[in-house]
Amino acid sequence: MNINTYLKQKLAENNIQVDTLISACGSSKSTIYRVMNGLQMPSPKLRDCIIRILDLSELEQKELAYYFSTANLDDNIIDARGAVFDFLFSNKVNFPNKIELVYYDEEKYIRSFDTILENLLSTSHKDGFSCQMKLINCISDDVVLPLSAIIKQLSHRKCQYEIEHLVSFSSHDHKENVKTLAHIIPLLALENYILKYHEQENVANHGFFHNFLMLTYRYHESNGQPVVVNLCFSFLPNPLSTCYVIHDNNDNINLFFERNYLSLNRNCHSALSICCIIKMANVAQ
Repeated sequence: MNINTYLKQKLAENNIQVDTLISACGSSKSTIYRVMNGLQMPSPKLRDCIIRILDLSELEQKELAYYFSTANLDDNIIDARGAVFDFLFSNKVNFPNKIELVYYDEEKYIRSFDTILENLLSTSHKDGFSCQMKLINCISDDVVLPLSAIIKQLSHRKCQYEIEHLVSFSSHDHKENVKTLAHIIPLLALENYILKYHEQENVANHGFFHNFLMLTYRYHESNGQPVVVNLCFSFLPNPLSTCYVIHDNNDNINLFFERNYLSLNRNCHSALSICCIIKMANVAQ
């Protein structure tokens, strides 16, 4: 939608003709048509007059300002600004879907990612507990929201944990970059969270290591016996994701995943949370 379409829509909703708008604003026909076609920015007086005549709400006034600001911009920048507008002013509430998986932890079958996180939290009170997470993309709300909720509880319990996150951004698709940033906002607020990014022309949305999580946590049993749990997840496009359980004696398997992660890590740049936000905001301006 552009400023012309938006103003015509609001005129129709209020049953107002363009000639009526021209007459009420006291501006020339040519001025109104240039404003409506995005060829001229309205003066503050004319803008206020349009708002009054169309009886625009506070949100509609923000929409009007947004569509005026997109005049004479390329489609890519307009799409990015639209994504920023939706992120800032949308009232949409996201409810994550449960990610299903199946593996046997030597005591019972684990059938969801949520259960993995609940088991992690249940062991956090044990002596010597520490946790490390390494993520590649994993920006879906189905992953981010339950993960951030558990991490907040670990932080509240003052548990030792680290999160390193590798995220791919497009070098030109700013709309998708804004959406990516919107998804990882819950993680940016966490302590001990390190964000790294990599820019590429085309960001793939599939592949074994596209949405990947390595989770390692350690603790001591009541008898002092150390326990190390290594889990690797490949979140696939289909409803059923893959989970790999790596036991301590499977060093070769663990090394395989570590090497692939480090290979991707070498192409990434460190980013402070606030720097990432500023960068995305500047792109959308």
